[in-house]
Amino acid sequence: MGTCPVFEFFFVSDSLVLLTAKENILSTGNFYYQLNEKEAKDLTDLLLLDWDKYESEYTTTMKDLPSMDFKIKSKDGIKRIRVAGTDPEILFSIKEEIIKKIDAYEWEKMEISKK
Repeated sequence: MGTCPVFEFFFVSDSLVLLTAKENILSTGNFYYQLNEKEAKDLTDLLLLDWDKYESEYTTTMKDLPSMDFKIKSKDGIKRIRVAGTDPEILFSIKEEIIKKIDAYEWEKMEISKK
């Protein structure tokens, strides 16, 4: 296993984000954070892209580069984009900004009961 962070990040509503931390980021588990107005605007602005103009996959022949999957809910359903490496740069930059936000937020751990 590498040292890249492995996580799922969900922008659920205007003021709520969820995080499933899997490896190399925080402690593992499920977390939530209530955004203030400025944080919500910053995150919304970061994600304002014409997601439909992007291909569903960007690959490279180089091995062991960071990869990420975006799943964006739109009026047409779920748009999935897989990026391996750093191109297109805007998508790589979004991932880097999200990691900075994850580090800055004061996450609350969610306890999930198993029945």
